Amino acid sequence: MSAGGPVPGPPPAAPGRAPSAGPPRPAWARSAPQAPPRPPTGGPPPAHPGHRGTPGRRVGRVVAVVVLALVLFFAAGTVVSVWWLRGGSRPAVMEDYFAAIARADSQTALALLASPPADTSLMTDEVLRRSNELGGVRVVEIEGRPSNLIKVALEIGGERDDAWYRVVRTDDGWRIDSAVTEVRLTELAGLDHTVNGVRPADGGTLQLLPGVYELGDPTYLSVQADPLRVPGGSSASLSAYWSVRLQPDDDGVEAARQAVAAAVEQCVADLDPDCGMDVDRLIFESDPTDVRLTLTSDPATDWTDVTAYGTRVSGPLDVQLRLRYRAVDHDGDRKSFDDELQGVLYPTVELTGGKAVVLALR
Repeated sequence: MSAGGPVPGPPPAAPGRAPSAGPPRPAWARSAPQAPPRPPTGGPPPAHPGHRGTPGRRVGRVVAVVVLALVLFFAAGTVVSVWWLRGGSRPAVMEDYFAAIARADSQTALALLASPPADTSLMTDEVLRRSNELGGVRVVEIEGRPSNLIKVALEIGGERDDAWYRVVRTDDGWRIDSAVTEVRLTELAGLDHTVNGVRPADGGTLQLLPGVYELGDPTYLSVQADPLRVPGGSSASLSAYWSVRLQPDDDGVEAARQAVAAAVEQCVADLDPDCGMDVDRLIFESDPTDVRLTLTSDPATDWTDVTAYGTRVSGPLDVQLRLRYRAVDHDGDRKSFDDELQGVLYPTVELTGGKAVVLALR
């Protein structure tokens, strides 16, 4: 190498190779070419950590189930609440029923019955108000067992009583099936008495809601009876017997006297043998004519020995008569006859329907 000439550089890199800082590696140290991947020969690949069956995923599923259960629970609760508000509670319908009776609201009380009663003449606000004045009905306890037969503890007129009510499910909710009490009073049939100030449609058969009831006097009669306490329900028959005594009052006895007086006068005028005026037995002469029979006494004032019982008035009645006629005597002469007679009748009068009816005069 001569002084001042160009300095030779490194040899050029081999084609296809990047420049390297160090000397080239021997052939045995170079990377061998990669073999193609082999297809799987067995079952599914092994599970990787945190994939399936881990505690984290199990907790997530439990939470999802709990949330779904809560959603169903609250949805069911909403349905039950709506059902409850529409009369779905057995005890609730009983509470509403007795609350309506306590405030003398007959329309609401009747609307809570499963079927309307045949006779509602005594199921009015006026009747219920009078019941409240007599002591009314107060609910002590309603047994809310899951049954269609409900026990109700009541205080009626200040006295404790229990009743069993049957309820049924209808399209309008729960309704009461056994509520109306039927009281039979055969001795009052046909009379014009009242119950709590109202005249019933059928005086011999009363249909009543729970409450306290009193009888009002019929015309011409006096009623002796304690107030009737009615708890209702299926135990209604236990309190359905109403002990009643009837007695003709002073107006009834006077009406009976006037009726008897009119009947006797008519009988005398008609010469009716059916009422005890058998004139043929009083005339001993033959061929009687111009027969006249008149009263000389006053049955209306003379009938004093009377017996008043139940709906009847009876007793002996002395009557005085004047009998005048013409007839042929035993001598064959036609003469006029004038006799004073006295007889005894035994009238019986029935006081019914506000009238005094003579059943018999003897």
